Amino acid sequence: MNTRVRPDILITVLEPTDVARARRLALQAAQKAEFGENESGALALVVTEAASNLVKHGGGGDLIVREISNSRPLLEIIAIDSGKGMPDVSRCFADGYSTAGSAGIGLGAIARLSQLHDIFSSADKGTVLMAQVGPGTTETDDRLDIGAISIPYPGEDVCGDAWGLDVSPERIRLIVADGLGHGVSASKASTAAVRTVSDRRNLQPTHVLEAAHLLLKATRGAAAGVVDVDSSATEANFASVGNVAGATVSESGVRRQMISLNGTLGHQMSGARQYPYPLERNSLIVVHSDGVGAHWSLEKYPGLAQRHPSVIAGVLFRDFRRTRDDATVVVIRPHSVRS
Repeated sequence: MNTRVRPDILITVLEPTDVARARRLALQAAQKAEFGENESGALALVVTEAASNLVKHGGGGDLIVREISNSRPLLEIIAIDSGKGMPDVSRCFADGYSTAGSAGIGLGAIARLSQLHDIFSSADKGTVLMAQVGPGTTETDDRLDIGAISIPYPGEDVCGDAWGLDVSPERIRLIVADGLGHGVSASKASTAAVRTVSDRRNLQPTHVLEAAHLLLKATRGAAAGVVDVDSSATEANFASVGNVAGATVSESGVRRQMISLNGTLGHQMSGARQYPYPLERNSLIVVHSDGVGAHWSLEKYPGLAQRHPSVIAGVLFRDFRRTRDDATVVVIRPHSVRS
């Protein structure tokens, strides 16, 4: 189980002086991840260009640094703005093209220096750019694509949400947990819920939640949602107690809401039930805490459903985040884990 205990880093970039701060914080993350000199240099350039674009073209925005667990280190950079958008994304990646009178090498450099990159931009709504940098390989494989953002309540050092992913030959399992309240106590509760899933890999989602309910009685309590995707990626089973929401999204952006039941793990739960949902080819599964509003639709963003899940997570975080709460959104695009 790949458990996210340490929150992602959110850096607000509004003016040129914030670019240097973003670069410094990203390099600190690279040092913790034991990047080499070349990888750190590449990361510094990517962050500088992405953050500079937020100031020059986006009217300011947010830059998120996310560590990707891997056999070798990898950092993901997500730059988010609500500016005027790009009229021609492919042209903007060509060296020499600029709308701000600069040398026009920023996006082209990001593409060359990153292991993986993707972007979504729409007129008058803004741009979300993702780049993965480091010596490791990307998380993308033949079983799923994944993107996630997990940000703590403003002013807190730890996130009251936690999430985990487990991929086996039999199924893909994702859990998102939201501890009651904020801070350390909420983080302990949500982390305990995720670890319960890790320790009980052979149980069905409903039985996992029932086990978590018993084990979380000594904590503040948490909401949690668990989704299992079968090996053929044709069906998802979802069980949720509390305010963790889930939905499937077709390749064209059509959303189907998953059912969550009332309750709080560790305090009050009348019972857990799981519900099956058919998956079309290239369907997405989105699971999020209530720090992200539930009234979203990818149909309002033509073409977004085909982008990398990290970009989709960035758009949902930008447009539906509730700023007075911990906020976590995880997006997966499962593929068949058997040939």
